[in-house]
Amino acid sequence: GKRYYSVVSSAMKTYDPNHLFIGSRVHGRVSSEACSYIAASKYVDVVTVNYYHRWTPQQERIYKWARLSGRPVMITEFYAKGDDALTPPGEDTPIVIDNIAGSGFTVPTQADRGEFYQQFTLNLLRNRNVIGWHWHQYTDWSYNSGIVNRH
Repeated sequence: GKRYYSVVSSAMKTYDPNHLFIGSRVHGRVSSEACSYIAASKYVDVVTVNYYHRWTPQQERIYKWARLSGRPVMITEFYAKGDDALTPPGEDTPIVIDNIAGSGFTVPTQADRGEFYQQFTLNLLRNRNVIGWHWHQYTDWSYNSGIVNRH
C-alpha cells in the first residue's frame, strides 16, 4: 500500500498540485486492516472508505480510521437495495433488476431505502472526522443501487 500511495501522491503533487488526493476507497477486508490507514497516512489528504453491511455507521470504527491515518474520512460508497424495484425479464424490460449483485443489503421498499439513507447519514454527521459521503451510484443497473431507475 505504501508504494502505491507514494507513487500516486508524487504524481499528483507534480501534475495536479491544486487538488486533493482522496485515497483509494478501501473496502471489504482491507478496511479492517490498520496497515491500510497507516500506509495512506503520509500521502493522502482524505481517507476514503466504501462502507457496507451496516444500518448505522460504527462511530468507533470511523474514529479509528482517522486516528490511524491522521486524516479526515469520506465515505465513498454505501447503499441499500429495495425489493420493490425488481423487474422481471420481458420484451419491455431493457435491463432486469434482480438485486443479486452488489454489496448493499436488501430492504423491502424504497421508503426503507430512504430510512436507511437518513439513519446512515445523520450518524455520519455525528462524527467530527467525516467530511463527506456519496451514495454508490446515480442510476440502477442490474440491482437497485442507484437513486433513479433509468429504465
